[in-house]
Formats: sequence, structure tokens, C-alpha cells
Amino acid sequence: MLLNLVTAQTLSWSLPILLLWGLWLALDAWRTFQVEGENYENAFQRWRLKKQLGQSIGSLADKFLKSLQS
Repeated sequence: MLLNLVTAQTLSWSLPILLLWGLWLALDAWRTFQVEGENYENAFQRWRLKKQLGQSIGSLADKFLKSLQS
């Protein structure tokens, strides 16, 4: 936008890019902050499983490292 303003003193070619980027950003925010429906529940279950798996691997690694130090 700044380049377009400096060169043409108007928002000629950058305005459609700005509008499309804004639409994409708005839809992404809507999808991110939607807290209802089957898609949300599936995404939440995947997140919970990933978090639990990470915690399990972390505790297993801690036990392994402690056994090496003994």
C-alpha cells in the first residue's frame, strides 16, 4: 500500500489485494474463534490428544534422563 501511495498517490492496484487479504483474515478469525459445532469439537479433540501425547512423551523423557543421572 505504501509503495502504491508513493508511486501513484492513490490506492489503485493495492486496494483489491488489501480487500482480499482482509477477507481472508476475517474468515480465518471466524474459523479460529468459532466455539460451536462438530468441526470445533473435532479440532478440540485433536488438540487435547496432541497435548496429552506431548505431556506423556515429556514425562517419559524426564524419567529416562533421571535414570541416566543415577
